[in-house]
Amino acid sequence: MAAMEKLKAWHKAFAKEYTYQTCVIGMMVGCVLAFYGLLTYAFPDHDLTPGFLSDTLGAWSIWLLVFGALLAIFSIYFLSQVMEKMNRFMELIDTTSKRKFNENLEKLDSLAYYYLPERFSRRLQKQKDRFGIK
Repeated sequence: MAAMEKLKAWHKAFAKEYTYQTCVIGMMVGCVLAFYGLLTYAFPDHDLTPGFLSDTLGAWSIWLLVFGALLAIFSIYFLSQVMEKMNRFMELIDTTSKRKFNENLEKLDSLAYYYLPERFSRRLQKQKDRFGIK
């Protein structure tokens, strides 16, 4: 049971720390899969289509297209969510007013702890130390 808890903790830390990179890789892989799916589905006997690919995929090329498109769409959506949270964090933390910082502290804590990589938590801690907040 302890091993399962360690695995869950590692997965949560990995997912939070590398969300941005995972989304970019998913988007690139999805686009390549969709491209090859479209190529083998629309032009199975064309010179541009690699023969081994159209022979191997056959009737499954439409599913490669669908899976690649869905992977790219979901990766783009999650990437936009991550970037939106990063931008929101940067907006809220870039203030010289202690009063404004205190008003936004709950939102900043939530973003830094639950959604963004560890470097954002460290930046929040530096800003807290700068304003003398514990």
